[in-house]
Amino acid sequence: MRLIDLDEYRPGPFVLDADRLPGSRSYMAPEEFVRGALIDERTTVHLLGRTLHHLLDSAQGWRGNGDQRRVVDRATESAPATRYPNVPALVRAWRLAAGGWRLAARDTLTRRRRAERALQADQREGSRWMFRHAHRAHVLRW
Repeated sequence: MRLIDLDEYRPGPFVLDADRLPGSRSYMAPEEFVRGALIDERTTVHLLGRTLHHLLDSAQGWRGNGDQRRVVDRATESAPATRYPNVPALVRAWRLAAGGWRLAARDTLTRRRRAERALQADQREGSRWMFRHAHRAHVLRW
């Protein structure tokens, strides 16, 4: 999924020279309402945190796990200094909270099982030596 904010774009941090930036109040960081405030990547972190909150909160309650809730809470802190310092830091925390490392581990296990099955088939066909060396090189890339 890709999120794009088309309301305002400037190439880098800037000082707000208006009373507020355009956009939906429910997604805006507190500093976007203060003339002279620094608007930087932490402001974007707040926007993305509010978006994550919107996607996972429902009338029935929070649909994510506790770690995801903590990531969203930190991303939407009022004080910019207490948020994630940039978008890559938020993404890393989110992937870890969402269990992305488990998916990667599962994917690696699937690839290894496929390689083992291919090795067994290769052994039946008699070209075992060649596949073993190719298999070692492939494992190093994992």
